Amino acid sequence: MLKLNYTKEELKEVTDKIYLSDMQERIMLGRMRDLSIVQIAELEHCSVSKINNEIKKIKNKLEKIK
Repeated sequence: MLKLNYTKEELKEVTDKIYLSDMQERIMLGRMRDLSIVQIAELEHCSVSKINNEIKKIKNKLEKIK
């Protein structure tokens, strides 16, 4: 599960360091707003597995900047 507790400033700092696709940015924002993966999938008009795959990619990118 991707839990994010970034402030707006911290989020800007993180997204300046890594490249996120538009969808990945929307997923991060959705998770920050405590939307479920199912809700995000519905908003993105895609499958839950697609969202889970994108979350894995986001996690990998975040691990690289730690």
